[in-house]
Amino acid sequence: MYLAIFGAVVGLILGGIALILARKRGKASLGLGALITCVLLGAVSPILSIIAFIVFLVLILKGPKQVVVVNKEPIDVSVSDPKES
Repeated sequence: MYLAIFGAVVGLILGGIALILARKRGKASLGLGALITCVLLGAVSPILSIIAFIVFLVLILKGPKQVVVVNKEPIDVSVSDPKES
């Protein structure tokens, strides 16, 4: 009983770290999955929570950050030669 509570707390801490890191990199849904998975696996065994944390950490850090588009309307950036006009 106490081992399951201890493991869930360890999973909550590790999952919280993964969630914070994922939100900074624009992958909040992956971070939320990490949090839930680490807590559930931590309740079974704290070792499983650590393994899940490492897997999610690699997935979060792998690849580029997600880019948020602020201005969806394109602007004209064409350069014209003043001699042609």
